[in-house]
Amino acid sequence: MDVPVESLETAPSPLTPIPVLPAFNRGDVIEIQGPASSGKTHLLYHILLSFLVPVSPPHAEIAVVVYDTDATFDIERFRRLLLSRISRHPCSTLDPQESVRRALARLHLFRPTTLVQLAASIANLAAYHSSHMTHQEIAVLAIDSISPFYWADRFSAEQLRDAASAKNKRVPMALSPLRHVLDAIQSVRRSHRPLTILTNWALHSAPSHSASLYKQHLHLFPVVEDGIADLGAKASSNTDHSSSSPFRLAHHISLSSPTSDQFAASPLDIALLRDPRHRQGIVDNGRVQCLTRSSGTRNIVRFTLQITDDDILVHAPEPPIP
Repeated sequence: MDVPVESLETAPSPLTPIPVLPAFNRGDVIEIQGPASSGKTHLLYHILLSFLVPVSPPHAEIAVVVYDTDATFDIERFRRLLLSRISRHPCSTLDPQESVRRALARLHLFRPTTLVQLAASIANLAAYHSSHMTHQEIAVLAIDSISPFYWADRFSAEQLRDAASAKNKRVPMALSPLRHVLDAIQSVRRSHRPLTILTNWALHSAPSHSASLYKQHLHLFPVVEDGIADLGAKASSNTDHSSSSPFRLAHHISLSSPTSDQFAASPLDIALLRDPRHRQGIVDNGRVQCLTRSSGTRNIVRFTLQITDDDILVHAPEPPIP
């Protein structure tokens, strides 16, 4: 069921949860990619907190929907972050604990165990919205992560291809479980226009000549349109995999591990990152280096994510890397 026009008009204005980037708009799709334990889920926490704890009272009941496929969404950790942020930035006369309770009531968390379950759940999100979220707007649709079913689905796809090859047939791309997920997301984007966030594993580093930091292991995955990735990767697997995707990315955010030197932009950065004392300082401070490619620009924006016990902070970048 589509959201009525008058309901859409009460939706939140564009927010800038990452101040160094353009505002996130309704309908935008953002990919957060990085190695294990690089801070992907914490960056997602930060964005969700920006919607659940606005700096001023919202015009509508803002809700976020999270699909926790990695089983890494720590609700107790998220609650502590909520309480800390609400205590510092109260926007009502409510007791902080009551504000946290109300904010958590607008967090809808699901844990599908297969990619097919994920696709089916997203496809039924409009019905869930109309029956369980009658007074709420879906501001964010987040999948954390899109990757955990990769190996099982790749094995199934290879079995289908082998069977088709034996019969001299071609396996249609529509059989890809990920394609069903992307189509379901596109349907929700058309009807509800949420900000969509997809976290994604970084299994392999990209070649040195590539503009991307990591290879894309998921077939049909969307890419940034007309961005830096299009310059030297026309024939890359990224472009091939995304050619049939029903939508494009507004932003692709790559996160480093604290000991990675692939984000270094100068010999000085490389020297610092190779210094054990400097690397240990990054680990102790909970700092993660982030690079962002955005649709319609060839610039790469750099910023630092700092994870503390009670908050998640974004620090301003150096000037854009041309």
